[in-house]
Amino acid sequence: MSPEMSNIATFLIPAYAIFWLLTFLYVFSVRSRQKNLEKDIETLRLLVEKKKEGK
Repeated sequence: MSPEMSNIATFLIPAYAIFWLLTFLYVFSVRSRQKNLEKDIETLRLLVEKKKEGK
């Protein structure tokens, strides 16, 4: 392997690792926010139902 190829591989492997780490963190973040929104929607739905029953 030439020195140039060795240099490229030295940076390419950590770059792929960082890319996938950031991708998984982003997906985890989106999923976490989605769960929070689903909880908020359910809470609002229950509040609307209670308000309708109270009238």
